[in-house]
Formats: sequence, structure tokens, C-alpha cells
Amino acid sequence: MAIPHKASPLFSFIGLTLVSLLVVTAGCGPDYPASTSTPAPTQLCRLAAASVSNPDASTPVMASSPSLSSQHIGGGNEGFLRAIAAVSDTDIWAVGNTGDHPLIEHWNGSTWRIVPGPDLGAENLAVLYAITVVSATDIWAVGRYSIGTTPTFQTLIEHWNGSAWSIVASPNVQGYQQNILLGIAAISARDIWAVGQGYVNRSRQQFGYCTLIEHWDGTSWKILPHSQHDGELGGIAASSQSTLWTAGSRGYPVAYHTLIKRWDGTTWGIVPSTDVEKDNLLQGIAVTSASNAWAVGLSSEGFPLRDHPLIEHWNGSRWSVLPNTPVEGELDGVAMSSPTDGWAAGYLTPGNSIAQTLIEHWNGSAWSIVKSPNIGGMSNTNRLVGIAALSPNNVWAVGDFYVNKNCEKNPSCSDYVLIAHWDGQSWNSIPSAP
Repeated sequence: MAIPHKASPLFSFIGLTLVSLLVVTAGCGPDYPASTSTPAPTQLCRLAAASVSNPDASTPVMASSPSLSSQHIGGGNEGFLRAIAAVSDTDIWAVGNTGDHPLIEHWNGSTWRIVPGPDLGAENLAVLYAITVVSATDIWAVGRYSIGTTPTFQTLIEHWNGSAWSIVASPNVQGYQQNILLGIAAISARDIWAVGQGYVNRSRQQFGYCTLIEHWDGTSWKILPHSQHDGELGGIAASSQSTLWTAGSRGYPVAYHTLIKRWDGTTWGIVPSTDVEKDNLLQGIAVTSASNAWAVGLSSEGFPLRDHPLIEHWNGSRWSVLPNTPVEGELDGVAMSSPTDGWAAGYLTPGNSIAQTLIEHWNGSAWSIVKSPNIGGMSNTNRLVGIAALSPNNVWAVGDFYVNKNCEKNPSCSDYVLIAHWDGQSWNSIPSAP
């Protein structure tokens, strides 16, 4: 969620690193005695959310679609794919961004291609972070865009109707300086949820992050009243109308704690979860039933910080941490094709060196690392952040790679799309859109 690498899936929009986030002097809430405590919404979040009763549902002004770059390196077009979702084996969608423009790509069973979508203009810093599928003619993607040239981000929701993508009006908490949607899950065409975060900055002593939850009822998107808590939500998943989970983190000056919330049909409640190290962040979540859900992310300790993959499991009564391969890195996405077949994607960062892809597999009894592709090997940074499992023999993961190892300090450096596929035997890189 807050990762010291370029274009973090969740926090690249504010350009902060994990180190900078950990030295914030004030947050949305008080210090917590333990990660298993249940924090109440703080005064700062409540004050900021006072305008939720009449949220600003607006549609961004669109510009003409840009000419997306066709430059390729190592089989990838310019861009960063951050999420992926499938209708079928021959109908798969991935979203992200290329520069300051949203990027949407589609798999038709043989090739990936870029699909034109509404564009917000060159100065709107638009990104799509997540995607969900209802049917082949009903697909949703969420993210953020900025107002003018100022980094005041507002929610962005786009919809596919079977023939074209369009922007759908979405609400923003007027008391938040930033409104960003990072995850989305569909139960039906009239029951869809999106989650993310808001940033509040009332003074040098009063600022921090607050959760953001929105719902689609078939007619319009609305912010759920009284759903604001200290923290941010990065992933959401559902297996039924009554089995809905979202995961993220909550933090105070020197520590981040896991945050997991569950929808009981009426309200979102915080469910106790576990911390492993000083800082603990959950970034992706998947659910197969009321008694089987998974959340992944990272935990960190020491200085300089060392990240370690974090995997937590819900067994129907409690969340617990599962043993994991002792490596340095993080997990950003998780997907389950069945209770005994699951995948998690992220990247390794041994000794804070150049990142390399990380994929782990669940066989029903243990998680283990599976060899995954890297474009250019250790010369390039390679990251996977989104994953979708259609079957045990058909799994897709998406992310990015870049050639310059000092890309964080090089404004001219470009991301290139990274797409990987599991065919039941091995993971292989797949050329992205031509």
C-alpha cells in the first residue's frame, strides 16, 4: 500500500514513499494499543465526512482521446497495468495508466489490444486502479483524476456497456482534499462496491487518511454514511451479498496496522486482524465462501526498511497469519480459482535492490514461490500487482517493468506493460498490445 518504489499501486498518486509516510506527525486517529483492537472513527474523519449527506457526484470534463504510444520494449507497450478481471478465457480486461492517461487493454483469446476509453486531458493525472466484471456487457473500473493542474484528486469511475467505455458520475467527500478509489467488487448489476481513501489536511497538526466506501444500486453511486474510519482501503472482494470483505491499513506516526472490514448487510464493521512486524499493510483480498478468505500485503521492520510478504486467512471465525517463504518483498494481489488453488502476485526487493516479480501458489495446505518471468532480468525492475485466476490452468498477472534502474529519479523514464500467464505448467510473459 505504501511502497518505496516508483508508481506504487496505491500511493503513487501522492508521490510519497513508505519512509515519508511513517514520519507523519498526525493522523486520522489516535495510537492503537494493538492491531486487534477496533478503532472508532476519529473526530478528524467524522468532521471531514460531514458533507457525505449531500455528496458531490460529478462527471469529469472529457477531452479527446490521446494518441497512445506504440513504442515497445521486451514485448510491452508503454504503461502500467494495475488490475485484471475476466469474463471468460477469451474475454479478459486489464486497466492502469500510460503516463497521465488511463490505459485499458483487452484479451480476445489470441492477442492483447488497447481499447479506446474516455480521456480527461493531458493535465488530469488519471489512473485506473481496479476493475470488476458483472458480464460481457457490464464492466466497471475505478481510480482517480486531478482537477486541473493541482493534485486535488477526485474519484473516477468508468463503465463498459459492451461497445464503449464511458465515465459515470461518482461522489466525493467534500471534506477530503483527495478522493481516490482503489478497489471494486460486483455482486450483481445493481449491487457493486468500490473502496479507497480520502486525505484530510485541516492543519499542520491535523491531517491523515480516512476510508472511502461507495455503492452502486443500479442507478447511481453513493457514499455510504458513517463508513469513515482512520485508514485506507486497497482491496475488496465478495462471494455473495452477505460475504463482502475489504482490506487495507490504518496508521499513526510510527506504525501501520492491518485493517479488515466486513459488510453484514447493514453496516461495515472492523474485524480484528493480525500484525507481524512494526508496519503491516494489506493490499489485496479474495474470498471463496463465508469461511474462506485471503488477504495479502507486506510487513516491514528495521532501518533501512525491509519488506516481507504478508498473507492472512479467514477460516470463518478469525483472521490469522499463515507461514510464508522468508523473502524480502511484497504481495499486491491475490486470486482463488478454488479453496485449494490460489495465487498471489507481487515483487521481490532483496536488500532494496532492483525489484523482480514474485508469484506464490496455494495448493490447499501451503503457500510456495513459483518461478515467474522478468523482462531483462536483473537489469530491469519488474513488478506484478494484479492477478486473476480463471482455473488451475489459466491464470493471468499484470504489472510493469522499466529499463533504467534509477527510474525513480529520471522523469523521462517510461514504464512498460508486463503481462504474465500460467498455463498449468509454467509462467510465461505474453506480449501486450501492439
